[in-house]
Amino acid sequence: MNQRPAPTTFQPAAQEAGDMLPGLTPAGLQTIGVLRARRLLVLVLNLVTLAGLLFGLSRVLGAGGWTLADIVIFVAFLFGAPWTVLGFWNAAIGLWLLHGVEDGREQVAPFAADGDVATPLAVRTAVLMTLRNEDPTRAFRRLRVVKQSLDATGQGGWYDYFVLSDSNDPRVAAAEEALAAGWASELGESGRVTYRRRTDNAGFKAGNVREFCERWGDRYELMLPLDADSVMSGEAIVRLTRMMQAHPRLGILQSLVVGMPSRSAFARIFQFGMRHGMRPYTMGSAWWIGECGPFWGHNAMVRIAPFRDECHLPVLPGGPPLGGPVMSHDQVEATLMRRAGYEVRVLPEEMGSWEENPPTMLEFAKRDLRWCLGNLQYLKLLDLPGLKPMSRFQLVWAILMFLGLPAWTLMIALLPWKVIEDGNIAGYPAGLAAFLYVLFFTMYLSPKLAGFADILLTGGGTKRYGGTGRFIASSLIEIVFAFLQGAVSTFRTTLFMINLAFGRAKIGWNGQSRDAHALSFATAFAGLWPHLLFGLYIFGSLAILSPTVLLWSLPLTAGYVLAIPFAMLTAAPALGEWFVARGLCGIPEDFDPPAELAAIQANIQANGDARVMGVAYPKGTAKAIARSLRVYHRDRGRHAAMDALYAGFLKPGDLAFDIGAHVGDRISSFRRLGARVVALEPQPGPARAIRLIHGRDPNVTLVQAACGDRAGTVRLRINSANPTVSTVSEQFVGAAHGAEGWADQVWDREITVPCTTLDALISRYGEPAFIKIDVEGFEANVLAGLSRLVPVISFEFTTIQRDVAEGCLALLETMGPYRFNVALGESQFLELSEEASAEAMGGYLRDLPHSANSGDVYAILQG
Repeated sequence: MNQRPAPTTFQPAAQEAGDMLPGLTPAGLQTIGVLRARRLLVLVLNLVTLAGLLFGLSRVLGAGGWTLADIVIFVAFLFGAPWTVLGFWNAAIGLWLLHGVEDGREQVAPFAADGDVATPLAVRTAVLMTLRNEDPTRAFRRLRVVKQSLDATGQGGWYDYFVLSDSNDPRVAAAEEALAAGWASELGESGRVTYRRRTDNAGFKAGNVREFCERWGDRYELMLPLDADSVMSGEAIVRLTRMMQAHPRLGILQSLVVGMPSRSAFARIFQFGMRHGMRPYTMGSAWWIGECGPFWGHNAMVRIAPFRDECHLPVLPGGPPLGGPVMSHDQVEATLMRRAGYEVRVLPEEMGSWEENPPTMLEFAKRDLRWCLGNLQYLKLLDLPGLKPMSRFQLVWAILMFLGLPAWTLMIALLPWKVIEDGNIAGYPAGLAAFLYVLFFTMYLSPKLAGFADILLTGGGTKRYGGTGRFIASSLIEIVFAFLQGAVSTFRTTLFMINLAFGRAKIGWNGQSRDAHALSFATAFAGLWPHLLFGLYIFGSLAILSPTVLLWSLPLTAGYVLAIPFAMLTAAPALGEWFVARGLCGIPEDFDPPAELAAIQANIQANGDARVMGVAYPKGTAKAIARSLRVYHRDRGRHAAMDALYAGFLKPGDLAFDIGAHVGDRISSFRRLGARVVALEPQPGPARAIRLIHGRDPNVTLVQAACGDRAGTVRLRINSANPTVSTVSEQFVGAAHGAEGWADQVWDREITVPCTTLDALISRYGEPAFIKIDVEGFEANVLAGLSRLVPVISFEFTTIQRDVAEGCLALLETMGPYRFNVALGESQFLELSEEASAEAMGGYLRDLPHSANSGDVYAILQG
């Protein structure tokens, strides 16, 4: 299914399909007139809003006459306010598109529907991962999961994989080379995985990708650049590919990249706010930006030929830091792609596209300053010939994103001076000043507020975030965090730009710290003492001059004096674990991890402990747990069949028992159907996986115990390589010994686990509507602990122990009027057109060939 198609080269005609139609965008997706009207509307809204704010500010500043400080504040506000005003209107438009109209997606992304049609693929794509002194094991693990997910779609043969390294650390480079060689050998297919390392870092990441395009680009029509911390689902990649295939004049298609689950408090809070705020903001901006959209450099589909031929970045004149290679290459490449006659679009919907966020305030600042320098380099690119007006605006806007930050620092620095100047003004418009202050902060928070509203207005929205209570609590935490973090970032950027003006600013591009770790006081103080000093100036001055103004200023100024403890606290692993344990500031993937993110955490090592989903497991077990997570949680078709089967037995609000839950795929199905679940899983490894997937769901109760005919303890035989067949039954192990298809199964250790009964579970948790039993040969013992009638019971059978299934049938027949059906293997499909008697079902099972291996018998209570 995933064999590579031939030929391996794409047809150039696909890139030259059709001339551009007059009056339409290059891909023919929208009329230029409609986009012009939208842009004019947004321009008018922003200018009117900004003019109103400036008029109100002039009334406040001009009270008592204009001074030099008033003029400086007015000009600074003129630089600092536009970003907030446009953010407000983007968020408002986005919220309207999401909940005020029925065709919001069609207005913003008219190409998106083509990704939902199962059109056969006809274009080849190179998946690129760029590295520079990153953790090789971590990076390769992510790329492997991307490939596994793509292969699971059945379309994996259309994709090849390239690891493009600029690492200059010899140890890192050696590890990369070994991992690449091992992976290529494991696949056994020439050309599927290519590793290349440059000896220099010429052109930074953009130069790395350009070298690929010039060397291998003619073999592929599309490329998918990934960063070392990027992950994408196969389903998302195939959808994007189909959209690009359907529209040959789409040059770049950017996915909406969201954060991955994190155990760092800083990263959790930051990406919680970004997650819900990003959707309405991006939706609103994409509505009017249209075909001149953004490119973030990764997790995006790029058409190689025009990128290679038309998006060559110039070397900027002058020396560093503003001269030389362009650091923030992505948006420049987007403008050049549009200049070449191709559309650049963003798909503003969550779709299986993730990245990691910095785990501490200081790591975040490093990334921010790198972006700052890169964006300021655009000052030397504004005169590039042939750019579309909208593309040129994108460059200007990227510059203003950072130029506005020193303007805010300057306004705050002048605050004590203004208190002195205005202290004796008669009739000072304090009410107007307070109104403007509150209004502007509401506008500043509007993307977050729109995000809150979006989640609250979306059916089941807060449930994805752990419930309404958790969502509201997390939102309040994030707003406080945003004010504190905003002050720290603004001042740090201001200092950087001052140093930049004097030629003293330096910023590198190297591997980043991605794991949660503590910050010592010395480290935090060394990076943030200027913030403390500035904060003491503001606080000390205002405390003396006007305590009232000091109180009003706290949202803006508290972050300065709290910078050091704020950085240390949000980096503290203990706080991160506390947040995780309570589900605070969790994102949807924290509460319902996709198969890709569950598998990505499988740190499989040849020796010693391994980790799956951040939890340590004994040697050998992690690989098996990771495999189970991929097998049982990834297959969406299997999920749909499972839900269809169990929907006949469960309705919302029912209680289901999952006896032998393994890694919880049945739990997920029961919960999708709205049922409450009590799950039993005695194995430590799978039980930990269940806790991480379902532990914050109040409707899932995990009991880490076995189930049998009496309470007490039992010996559990563990199969570390295949924990799905771990068992309490010695007879099961004996039956497997020497049986065809079971020869490689080894039960390599034993543990003692508690054991309960079905009657005890019912007494504690209530009457279930459905019981599923899958305990590897111990099913009859489990049923022997049940004395009450249950509407539907399923139990597993195997062809190596048909006698166990017959014993179960006999027990159920004596309990009540049950009739039986059967599903073979993992088909999730009932074989019989009508239920059979116990005797007939026994005969059916006896007649099955040994190769049938296993399945589930369903006992359905009659009457």
